Amino acid sequence: MSEVILGIDTSTQVCVGLARDGEPVLSESVGDSRSHVELLMPTVKSVMKDAKIRRRDLSGIAVGMGPGPYTGLRVGIAAAQMLSVALKIPVYHRCSLDVLGLDWALTNPQGPYIVCTDARRKELYWAIYDHQGRRVEGPYVSTSDQIPDLGCVGPGILAPHADVRVDPFLAIKLGVLIDPYETLPSPEEASDIVGLDASLLAAYAHELPDVGPEPLYLRHADADEPGRVKSVLPEAR
Repeated sequence: MSEVILGIDTSTQVCVGLARDGEPVLSESVGDSRSHVELLMPTVKSVMKDAKIRRRDLSGIAVGMGPGPYTGLRVGIAAAQMLSVALKIPVYHRCSLDVLGLDWALTNPQGPYIVCTDARRKELYWAIYDHQGRRVEGPYVSTSDQIPDLGCVGPGILAPHADVRVDPFLAIKLGVLIDPYETLPSPEEASDIVGLDASLLAAYAHELPDVGPEPLYLRHADADEPGRVKSVLPEAR
């Protein structure tokens, strides 16, 4: 019986993919960083329907654990956990940046290089990879001026606050000039590199490092727990 893995990642867009016996089958990236709740499950159903795969055919779920924004990231993780319990299949917890790093290494085995995604707040999530796409340092979150002077790939290079050295191979792929950086396209104009190939996440679910079940937020959530409630009643004399 063949092994069919579903890949889910919501660290950037809603990214869903399928792999059979370690080979990518189909993937789709939709929406933006604020539409995960509305789009995730309809996209899962659509991808599975197009691939003619039923829920009972699934052997496991590979889920991207980030780093990524708190709200969007937990949507994908919660969905993977829910499907795992309902279908009684395992979940594989993988770093989202590792999938982007692997994707780049499969076609451009040059290294070391940095993979980055948009962390908002004028910051980037990033990690360093070798020529085989293996993470050797990170992941981190910082402003772009704290990132080492290496060629960068990944959707983070298109963030308006990114000031990084674009990998020349990526520049050629995008058909843009390397310098000045303002010539880089907008995320809408380069939508094919904004998302993550979730079919690769699924295909390499066993090979990519396990990062554990805790999401890689890398920083505290915007919302804080409320403090002690103050009394508005006058103190007893």
